[in-house]
Amino acid sequence: KAAAITVVADAKAAGQWLVTNLKLGDVALIKGSQVVRLEKAVAQALADPTEAPHVLCRQSAFWQARG
Repeated sequence: KAAAITVVADAKAAGQWLVTNLKLGDVALIKGSQVVRLEKAVAQALADPTEAPHVLCRQSAFWQARG
């Protein structure tokens, strides 16, 4: 399968795209500046979103308070 690049407006849109488009076995590279907080997009796409604090960066109370 050919690689594709998808550009979205923000982390929320990225998460929605991931949930809608990722299929079992797909691999996605999620890349953006720290300020965009793309870990929020990845959290949306996790099979079990409650695992986010254990598997994603910037999940501490400090980062969550920053939005």
